[in-house]
Amino acid sequence: MQYLAPTLRLREDKNGKPWQAVLRYRDDDSKPWKQVSKYIHARNQTEAKKAMNEWSDEVKREHAEKEQQALQKQEQNSAINLSVADFVDQYITNYEAIQAVERSTIRGYRTTALYIREFFSNVALKELTALQVQDFETALIQRGLSSSTVGKCHRLLKQVLKHAKNIKVLKENVADMVKPPKRQSTQPNALDAESRRKVAEYIANHEASATVTGIALALFAGLHSAECCGLTWANVDLDNAQIRVSESIGLAEGGMYIKSPKNESRRRTIDIPPQLVEVLKRRKQAMQAQAAKSEIPFDSKFYVLSYDLWHYMNPNNLSKAWKVISESIGVNGTHNNSVRFHDLRHTYATVAVAAGIDVKTVASMLGHSNEYVTLHVYASPDPNAKKAAAAKIGEVYEKQTQVIPFKRAGNE
Repeated sequence: MQYLAPTLRLREDKNGKPWQAVLRYRDDDSKPWKQVSKYIHARNQTEAKKAMNEWSDEVKREHAEKEQQALQKQEQNSAINLSVADFVDQYITNYEAIQAVERSTIRGYRTTALYIREFFSNVALKELTALQVQDFETALIQRGLSSSTVGKCHRLLKQVLKHAKNIKVLKENVADMVKPPKRQSTQPNALDAESRRKVAEYIANHEASATVTGIALALFAGLHSAECCGLTWANVDLDNAQIRVSESIGLAEGGMYIKSPKNESRRRTIDIPPQLVEVLKRRKQAMQAQAAKSEIPFDSKFYVLSYDLWHYMNPNNLSKAWKVISESIGVNGTHNNSVRFHDLRHTYATVAVAAGIDVKTVASMLGHSNEYVTLHVYASPDPNAKKAAAAKIGEVYEKQTQVIPFKRAGNE
């Protein structure tokens, strides 16, 4: 629906309600303009304009509701004979059209929908049963898919069937009757103490390239790879030793794009340690020299991790570069296996908690909405920290305990 700005005119021939508000609209470019009007009683033009705008907003809301009802009716009629897989695809396409979620989320939905299509391409939506949904999820588990992947299938299917119920295509959501697989709990794989030393030395002793700077941002500030690549110099404050996370890089079907944080907790300012300040200073000097060589002024809009000043680094390339470096210097995680780039973020959380920083503060630095995620997903048990904690507990009891010599009696 397209609208022109509402207009207001004074009608001398109307007593009591001398003001007339007019709103013109049309369905699309190919349709003729229509109009609705209303007479308004007001003491002056200011009051009349306020009443006109309120009325205009109400008319637009009514039109939007009618459009929504018409779309639901159309969707209901077209969905009656669709298969489960086709209805899921239609749902995702509609979600994408109205921009209800991030493009990267749509990409994830489409990947998950491939599993649904494999099992339900020939199952009519109106004939789907809870047993079929249960068999589908069991088959995925038996195939070797993780509980996390199967859980995504369950949630998407449940979400789509809920929508089908809301628009009265289905009477019930059969996915509500199926219990999803229990998510397997995995401990984060942070760098052990020796590996932390190796990575810190590598950062200190190598040129502050885009890759090395990205590693430093993850290790010393806990940034995601997408947040590292989305960081611009406008969000780096070297004088106050702070960085601001306000954008990241999303991956959609059409390629990469700049996206805002998915919630307000992800939009944060982080105080950074001297090691990271030093790396960022070296990185900025290198990019300033690169700009001067290209005879262009240094711009705060430049991405910190960029090969050509203007374009951001692909997060996947950053992860691949880290894999090569980590293997070359021989680093291990707390579970004695290889360490992904994302595990550097886990390391940041683990070190912060082990250092005695309160969990609420650590959660805010990581951009978590609550402390549970920080403790149970990101912070890995540090063996040295646990030993130190046991020693401290022992010291407390040693100070508080009075030792009484034990004397044997009789034949004991």
